[in-house]
Amino acid sequence: MLDNKSLGNVVSELKGNISDGSTLSVVSALFSLYAYDELKKELSKVSKFRLLVPSHGDEEGFIKNLPGNNLDRRLRSRLDVTRIARECAGWLKQKCEVRELPSAVHQNLIHLSHTDSDAQLAIVGSSSFTTDGLGIVPSESHHMNTCFRSCDEARSLIKWFDELWA
Repeated sequence: MLDNKSLGNVVSELKGNISDGSTLSVVSALFSLYAYDELKKELSKVSKFRLLVPSHGDEEGFIKNLPGNNLDRRLRSRLDVTRIARECAGWLKQKCEVRELPSAVHQNLIHLSHTDSDAQLAIVGSSSFTTDGLGIVPSESHHMNTCFRSCDEARSLIKWFDELWA
């Protein structure tokens, strides 16, 4: 279990497991530039990144969440959001495919697979692809995420993702 506090955090699992040629498939209610920035070294190693986000009714709904939330105030004060946005946009164009779900996301999934082995990692739970969701910044939220390393469990979760993706 990962609670982004005393029981481990999502960002550490990702940093410790993403390697060259990895494929990352993510279902997330939110996506933040600062979460990307914290993981950009690792994300540059992935060969493919698939991101499913819920429809916010218009493109502006997704975009307004990119700079993060009130917990990212300290990060925004660095005044580098334009640079991060440019880097993230380039990475998204190069490695990512983003699709929109027609309805809300009630759980989030991060699935990591490796081309050179059967090893897989799946993290499912309350944490979205944001700084507080990944455990990058402290949060008063009570996150609960389960980390699966078993190939059978991870396969069933990527099957669920693929059904949403189709």
